[in-house]
Amino acid sequence: MPPPHRAAAPSAQRWILTSPGSRGLGFALTRHLLQTTDLAIVATARSPDTERVKRALLDGIEARPLWGGGSSSSSSRSGGGGGVDGERLAVVRVDVTDESSIASAAAYCGARFAPHALHLALTGPGILPAPPEKRPSQISAATATAVFAVNTIGPMLLFKHFAPFLPVRGRGRGGAADADADASNVDADANADADADADIATGVAKWVMFSARLGSITDDRSGGWYAYRASKAAVNALVKAFDIWLASTTEAMAVGVHPGTVRTELTRFFWEKDGLVDEAKRKALGLMEPHDAARRVCAVLAAMRTPAEARGRCWDWRGVEVPP
Repeated sequence: MPPPHRAAAPSAQRWILTSPGSRGLGFALTRHLLQTTDLAIVATARSPDTERVKRALLDGIEARPLWGGGSSSSSSRSGGGGGVDGERLAVVRVDVTDESSIASAAAYCGARFAPHALHLALTGPGILPAPPEKRPSQISAATATAVFAVNTIGPMLLFKHFAPFLPVRGRGRGGAADADADASNVDADANADADADADIATGVAKWVMFSARLGSITDDRSGGWYAYRASKAAVNALVKAFDIWLASTTEAMAVGVHPGTVRTELTRFFWEKDGLVDEAKRKALGLMEPHDAARRVCAVLAAMRTPAEARGRCWDWRGVEVPP
């Protein structure tokens, strides 16, 4: 259920959607954006205990200088937060395999925020069979159906219900009509200090879908991973199709992002050895901690100040295009 503390009237404040925002990279992204922007954030979680998720997201957060020149001195008014205003964060229940839960979350946002105030949507529901298929004989119809339900249909349904909140032509900040700069090389060396100069709270609104290099047909040199690979290739196709629609109707853009190999439950089978990180694999994979991947991803997105060549394509955590 949506949080009980609804605003009496829709807020004009721009806002961010993180779905999911309760675990893994989505959890790290939500915390990072709470620290570095002053925008309201709606995070989704499958757990019905949304208050517990909210407390975890706010736990131990230290305010940092905000993107966009905002003040970081606001007090925490809801659960933890060391300078981060907890009232900026709402957690709503969403199970992407249950469209009614998505519709309910969208209705909550429609009541809380003014129309067309969604500035950034970070959508990345995902599951990965462990271990993934290596031979066609290992393909399971049930497994493949479950993977597509979460990895591909889930993002489709999120777009269906939340894209109407993006700014429409003539009413938003920046937009498709401003796409006159060449952004084919996203200038974001997404390293330790990239956040300081890149401002994700301004510029064109973005609908972001998390993909993977495994979704690149051109880059496939090893085969296997059939269900996951196909589901992410479909995500890349959706990024392009959704962006075409956004360019014709809104002042927003759609992009795909490959965050790299991140140490989360999704990838545990890949990096774990005897309950710990296999250091050899960490080095070979360039394994990143979630907070580091979140920072790098946000720096790449912030560098996309106008749509231009960036829109409708997939970029990695370094700002390098992942070919379709």
